[in-house]
Amino acid sequence: MNVALAIQSLNREQMGFFLTHFEAGLAGDGVYEGDCIFQILPIRAALFDSPLAELLFRYHFRESGEHKVKLTRRGGACLYEVTPTCELPLRIELGASGKGQLSQQPDFSKAIAYVVATTKESNEYGV
Repeated sequence: MNVALAIQSLNREQMGFFLTHFEAGLAGDGVYEGDCIFQILPIRAALFDSPLAELLFRYHFRESGEHKVKLTRRGGACLYEVTPTCELPLRIELGASGKGQLSQQPDFSKAIAYVVATTKESNEYGV
């Protein structure tokens, strides 16, 4: 099962996508593991110079490859925990509405970007 989340700056400007792959049988609440990548596609050229773009590019580079991701689903909400190969861990919290935030260790309570689900399957966002 593939998932695509749009990544937006704190000003709600398009920055790129978070793409995942989980086994096809994914359904219901639970904990699942898979792989993910980041695709950086800012809506404006000036955004390439932003701190968020610089951070996401470090996750995006080919040398980084795919990252491991753990998805925890409970009651329509999703928590993605990204374990990168060469950066600090990221966390994406996605509510049942299909909207959420992206944060980075050590302060997971502070949003560094917003995320929006771009797919909806089985009446649940995020997978």
